[in-house]
Amino acid sequence: MKKKFITLISLLCFLQLSTISQEVNVMNTDSLEQIIQTTKDDTQKFEALFALHKAVKAQEPQKAEKYANEGLELARQMGDELKEARVIKETSKALLSSYQFEKFDSIVHTIILVFEAYNETELLADCYNNLGSSQFYRGNVVKAEEYYHQALELYDPDSWPWASTRLNTVFLMQSQGRNSEALPVLLKLTKKFKALDDEYNYALCLVTLASVYETQGDFEKSREYNLQYIEKCKDIGYVDGIAGGYHNLANLASKEGKNQQALEYALQALEGFNKPHTLWNKVSSMVTLGIIYHQLGQLDKALQTNEEILDICREKGINSFFSEVYNNNSNIYLEKGAYKTALDWAKKSLQEAEKNQEIDMIRDASYNLYEASKALGKTGDALAYHELHHQYKDSLLNEQNSKAIRDLKKNFEVTIKEYENKQLKQENQLNKLEIQQQKTKLWVIAIILLLVSTVVLVLILLNKKLRTKNRIISEQRGELEKANRLKDNMFSIIAHDLRGPLGTLSSLLEFLDADTAREDKESYDEMLETVKDSASSTYALLENLLTWARQQKNEISFEPKPANLTELVDEIMKLKKPAADSKKIQLGHTLTNELIGTFDKNMIHLVIRNLVDNAIKFTPEGGKVDIVGEIKEEEVQIAVADSGVGISEEVRMKLFDKYQLYSSKGTKNERGSGLGLKLCHEFVQKHLGSIRVESETGKGSTFIFTLPRN
Repeated sequence: MKKKFITLISLLCFLQLSTISQEVNVMNTDSLEQIIQTTKDDTQKFEALFALHKAVKAQEPQKAEKYANEGLELARQMGDELKEARVIKETSKALLSSYQFEKFDSIVHTIILVFEAYNETELLADCYNNLGSSQFYRGNVVKAEEYYHQALELYDPDSWPWASTRLNTVFLMQSQGRNSEALPVLLKLTKKFKALDDEYNYALCLVTLASVYETQGDFEKSREYNLQYIEKCKDIGYVDGIAGGYHNLANLASKEGKNQQALEYALQALEGFNKPHTLWNKVSSMVTLGIIYHQLGQLDKALQTNEEILDICREKGINSFFSEVYNNNSNIYLEKGAYKTALDWAKKSLQEAEKNQEIDMIRDASYNLYEASKALGKTGDALAYHELHHQYKDSLLNEQNSKAIRDLKKNFEVTIKEYENKQLKQENQLNKLEIQQQKTKLWVIAIILLLVSTVVLVLILLNKKLRTKNRIISEQRGELEKANRLKDNMFSIIAHDLRGPLGTLSSLLEFLDADTAREDKESYDEMLETVKDSASSTYALLENLLTWARQQKNEISFEPKPANLTELVDEIMKLKKPAADSKKIQLGHTLTNELIGTFDKNMIHLVIRNLVDNAIKFTPEGGKVDIVGEIKEEEVQIAVADSGVGISEEVRMKLFDKYQLYSSKGTKNERGSGLGLKLCHEFVQKHLGSIRVESETGKGSTFIFTLPRN
């Protein structure tokens, strides 16, 4: 179940959106008062009243309202509808600040006709811009973008209002996940606002960059830009921005599993959003807070927070959070095992998401409906919701634009180059070994070349497919899904889990090359064994990586047939016995010859093999690993139990999460990527089976999965 966080780029937009028109310089207020008292020229008096209203509205709102009313009355006495419309435009912003969206829209649409009649393009642009604010606030992002672009067409491209409105479109694109489209615009605007010495908008550019890096998975850079943003907000006295920065830090900490730290940041953010105009921001922070409570296991607190959110949204007419909060409640009740309640909340979320065309929320809500229906035994409904989930998951992938694809190609090319350089470095190091080490050198070179060449080949093949993407994107939804997932997952695996072992091999080879290593025969042999183990571990990781890549491309055939599971387990036992013996682990099974199921042999071979690998990895020397099988009604159940270190509750919640990978080192520092369990989960689900884990820290773990008998 996906736990969605709202990026605060969109949350910080309100002041920017509702005060977009650039304020004019005004004369000294005393001089303006003098004009009002002495002039007999109504036009001059009106302009003085209008300027006074704008000059004092931030510090003295009641006085500003008095000036506005006097100016409005004077304009009506003069019969000047343009002056009247100018006053109405300026005062209507208060309606937007107080969330009276319908009334605001009605007034603005009336004065637009006046500005059009008098060809007042900049005033007309201000109106379209503020209408965009109103639509954005209610979650109507498509309509909001239309209004923003209408404003951009009317503003002077070299003016401050144009740049400020363009930044609004960046916020909007960012809120929709259109980062590749937004980034080049953002970089230009950052330079522009810095040149204009506009610290407020420059700060907003900083926090937007932080969001982009967060989306790309570079949490360190995202944290760095958020801290810069907070400092800049402190410099300019922008209290709302400081709170927004803490909100973003809460999201980052939560994504990294630092839930207690995330809670502290979220509470700081919530405390900062305490003014009427920051109500939307406050609600967003409450959404994040509810998710963090959920992750901390404080489910009742999470539900209470969500109920408070819904009360505020209903009272103020803020519709943009309903679908997400409903879905978050559904997530909580699924975890509680209250499947009927979870189903009801998910239906509400789906209804709201379909009404507002929120594709990502339709995807998430339909997945929860699938999970709840399956748990309630409603097979027909479950299949229908599963189909809907995949339909919108594919739809989201197809909405990615060609710029994102070009960026992905560039990333592939950079990765290929990095691995080519790694290959040359390894070869140069190996060439320095003396003749007496030739046999060892050739063996290690062969392993390294195989690993690196295979990775390069995979990336080249993927890159080749991407070159034809623009021509066949409508028919090849699976290809775009592969590219998107490889961008977010495969690079992370390659960068952190292949690069690490290869770097270790490099260091070990340098040690073997040293004179001191050759003098100590015993140490040399031990180090050589370490090299072999590291290479073997890395090869196993690569095998899982390649299988996963083929699975994403739908290149793995699925041919379930009735077969004997006992024979398959015997085959795996022989394969894994050397690994178990090396740690003095007793490996056995209690399956009978009558244990027949319907399954794809290659897929289930990988599932059991990976589960046994993990059991051996996390079981200390002298431990025990057992494979148990039994028939339960129309299913066959297989369990792989070990006497290892066990798994904490917090880690168990992450193991089968479809949106992240989790890994840790074994009892002898064996490496892993978490990809093996992800493959197990996908292959078992493909068989319409289920997989779960039962564990207690220090007392071992049992991974259990089911397969159909027929």
